[in-house]
This record gives sequence, C-alpha cells and structure tokens, in this order.
Amino acid sequence: MNAKQYLQQIQKADTHINNLIAEKEQYQTIAECAGGIPITEKVMSSPRPDKMENAVVKMIEVEIELFECIDEFVDLKRHTIKEIENIGDENYYNVLYKRYVEGKDFDEISEEMCYSVKYVRNMHVLALSEFNRLYLS
Repeated sequence: MNAKQYLQQIQKADTHINNLIAEKEQYQTIAECAGGIPITEKVMSSPRPDKMENAVVKMIEVEIELFECIDEFVDLKRHTIKEIENIGDENYYNVLYKRYVEGKDFDEISEEMCYSVKYVRNMHVLALSEFNRLYLS
C-alpha cells in the first residue's frame, strides 16, 4: 500500500458510512410502510408482519454495523491526522490535510493556499513521498 492509498482510507470509510446510513433509511421506510394496507387490497386483508419484522431486523443489523464503522472511522481519522501533523513541512501538511481529511480537490486547495494548481499537484507528490518515507517504508 502506498501513501495515497493509505490516506484514501479516510474517504472510503466515510463513503461506506454514508452508504450504511442510506441503507438503514431504506429499511426504516420499508418497516414503516409494511404495516399499511395498499388501497388495491381487500379490506379483510391484514398487513404482512413478517415483512415489517424482517425490515426492522435488517435495520437494526445495519445500525449496529454503522456504529462499529463510525467508531473505526473516528480512530482511523485521528490516527491519520496525527501522522499528517508529524510532517515537518507546513505546505505538505496543508496539502495532505485538505486533500485527504477535508476531501478537497486540487482547485479548492490551490485557491486556499494561493498557489497554482500545477504547483499544488507537485507539492502533493512531494508530500506523499515524504509521508511514504516516514510511515510506509
């Protein structure tokens, strides 16, 4: 694993958490809707409790996974930030922090740092090389 892949773990974990939140909301909607009777059904029909029960169980399972992922995400993010903070060059720190912790693109970073995009990209390569030297070699 190189420095870029290592640092991208934060964004991947964040995306995974957002996907779990969406999945939990889908099961919650299914559970809430499963108890209702569609207009096209006969009046004597009863709702399907097994469908609602299954949706609630899945929602709880996803919620448990979500809490575990959030806990791991917080630990990963804190650990990675500490590693980035140990890079001696302030510009390297800023580029890596803005790119991997804040999730900004090079255009945003270059505007904030008042450098050209090309310069920021070059600085990014050097910062990754320094990170790799410090932690991954």
